[in-house]
Amino acid sequence: MAAALNAYRYREENQFEYRIYSFYKGDRVEDRDIMYEWQRSAQDGHWFLRVGDPGPEEFFSHIDLHKGFHRPKNPMGYIPRRRPQHGHFASTDISSLLSPLKPDEQKHILFCVDWCKRFANAYERGEVKRTKADAARWAIEQHALIVAAAEKLHEDEGRKRQTMETIPAAPKGGTLLDWVTRYERADYDPIVFYDNTGKGRREHFTAPELVIINEHVAIKASSDRTAITELYEMLEAAFDRENDVIRKQNKALGAKVHKELRVPNIDTFRERCNQIPRGHLELAYLGKEAARNKNAAVRFGIDTDRPLERIELDESQVDLMTIMMLAGLWNKLTKAEKDVVSRVRLWITAAIDTATRSLLGLRFHPEEPSASTAVATLGMVFQDKSQLSETLGCVTRWKQQGNAEEVVIDSATWLASMAMRVAVLDAGACFFQPKAGDPRSKGTIERWFRTINRDALATFAGRTWGSPDEMGDLTASEQASIAYDQYAELMYRFLIDVYHNTAHYGLQGETPLAAWERLNKFYKPTPPMSQNIHRHIFGVKGTRKLTNAGIRFLGIQYWSKALHHLFLKKDIDVEIRVGISDLGMISVQHEQGWLNVPALHQEFAGMSVWKWMAFNKRLRILNQRTAKVHRSVALRAKEYLRNQAEIARAEAQLGTAVVNDDDFKRWEKSLAHTVEIIDDEEEEVPVLHDESNLIDLYSDMYAGMLLAREEAKAQKRAAEHAKTSKRGNSDRSKRPSASVEAAPATDRSSSSLDPAPAIAPSTSSRFDR
Repeated sequence: MAAALNAYRYREENQFEYRIYSFYKGDRVEDRDIMYEWQRSAQDGHWFLRVGDPGPEEFFSHIDLHKGFHRPKNPMGYIPRRRPQHGHFASTDISSLLSPLKPDEQKHILFCVDWCKRFANAYERGEVKRTKADAARWAIEQHALIVAAAEKLHEDEGRKRQTMETIPAAPKGGTLLDWVTRYERADYDPIVFYDNTGKGRREHFTAPELVIINEHVAIKASSDRTAITELYEMLEAAFDRENDVIRKQNKALGAKVHKELRVPNIDTFRERCNQIPRGHLELAYLGKEAARNKNAAVRFGIDTDRPLERIELDESQVDLMTIMMLAGLWNKLTKAEKDVVSRVRLWITAAIDTATRSLLGLRFHPEEPSASTAVATLGMVFQDKSQLSETLGCVTRWKQQGNAEEVVIDSATWLASMAMRVAVLDAGACFFQPKAGDPRSKGTIERWFRTINRDALATFAGRTWGSPDEMGDLTASEQASIAYDQYAELMYRFLIDVYHNTAHYGLQGETPLAAWERLNKFYKPTPPMSQNIHRHIFGVKGTRKLTNAGIRFLGIQYWSKALHHLFLKKDIDVEIRVGISDLGMISVQHEQGWLNVPALHQEFAGMSVWKWMAFNKRLRILNQRTAKVHRSVALRAKEYLRNQAEIARAEAQLGTAVVNDDDFKRWEKSLAHTVEIIDDEEEEVPVLHDESNLIDLYSDMYAGMLLAREEAKAQKRAAEHAKTSKRGNSDRSKRPSASVEAAPATDRSSSSLDPAPAIAPSTSSRFDR
């Protein structure tokens, strides 16, 4: 009581308001490269224990934690726990994240988790007993229901039965019970299903033998679908040819200098073929689209009463033609311009909190939805978006953020992708996928899109999107780009200022912002996620060459002792994760997890990708082999760029495509190979150049991003068209000759015409739900 009274007096005397955070079992806090694990809570703070240190516990008051989490430089970071089920928290450390694992290992873990959840729900309902016989019986019945549901869904989509994806077999009764027991003992941590047996086992075959074996194993994962027995005969013939050469060499030398290659038996060869991931086989046998078709987990939704207890994520589409009609510009366009504008589609990906109806993440992007757009939107949920609302000139601060407990998505391929599921689990949340075709299971986000369609688009009616004189000689595509940027900005301002402050029917007349503030006072939130963990999970994925100097990315050199030790082991390309908002540090994949590798020069800390590109243009160091920049010049340029409105808008990413590694590699071609920060004493400090046109710089960057995605879409359409034409020619070759001769002109005329592009309606089906 005395300690609480002293804290109250301290707060009153210093006029300092702090926030009280709550922690749970297994929660950890990262503070200046030191990891603390939460032990217990007190009235005026919390007790933590350093990870790996059996020393005494350390106490952090509520004020210390508030100041630590809100430090401008190197703040404390909260590492959330996984919540596979309501009320359970799994204890794990950074090295046990799922994202560094291989795709087949991640797939195995997710498969085991799904079956354990099904069994737990059935056991709670009394449908199965915890015996091997009953578990085997229930698994067979459950597998039959899954197969039946998949077949019905396949037939409803109008596809043939032969093209249906193979459903994985159900586990045995004993295996399933073993999975459930391990899952419970591990406190519902999915990493318990990671199978690291055989790691480091010595290879039985020699390198020349493995070359022949791997060549024939790779043939198994091709579209030829060669049988194992035929492949083994080909393998034996290849070994015989090599052994004949070795025998001739030994005969010429007069001794058995070279050992003959050992031929594996057919069981060993079959086992190696069976180790090929099922996804690779399906990709070769069925094609890309059929291989990506997966089952959706089925269970009932739950009511929520806490902020971030359940968030729903989905996407929708609106075309530019609708906006220009509302703005009164459609009738002023020519027919050619209307054809161009009618094909411009705007995609919206949003994440909403079901308890408070608050918007947690929002992305406007011109490219079609994908796993990258979904993961980028999910990453906004865990970030502070106050800077974004300030840049847009909003009156209300967009402060809704936090660590989600459950993420609900639909059965779209990009939303149910492995990258999305792994990101959700690594972020400490539970992945929930409702049954396909049941919009009521995620009705909050569906209703939200209908509200936007009715209210938000109505605000654009009668708005002036630039007069004809202001447009000048701009083409229809350029006019569409201007209208699109204004649409994205106004939509952000409408949702942040209007939607969050409008009485909501589902909240009994309370506004989403008021509901968020009220419930956060009653249910104490967890601290913000660690910046390093956020970069590990949601950073842009890429690969770079590892050298003795470290890793070079966008002309910035990154190096650390741990990274150099990794280089001494092997000289390979490594996977990296980059946070586009801060180039001061990157994540490098290591066999034990992720490495935090800082930049050699700390002047890059806190500098975003957009600010870094402007930094290079302002100092005129583009297209140079090695650029030397004085430290005082770099600091002055960094201070100048901090106050530029164009950079703030670029960092807000209003309606731009999601940045990927291809964009980085394209930008690297125009940047200096290496940028080095030198002291002012080494050379004479030059005068800072005049201001650069940042609008042209970012326009070129955005145009390159859109062009790259259009080229990718064109290549995809060309491949699909070639595949369709090949299939059509194959079908015509199977027809009787009389029918072919009866209509030769019709076939020639139809094949000479290009397929007409499909024009989508003014609003998508997701808007009309």
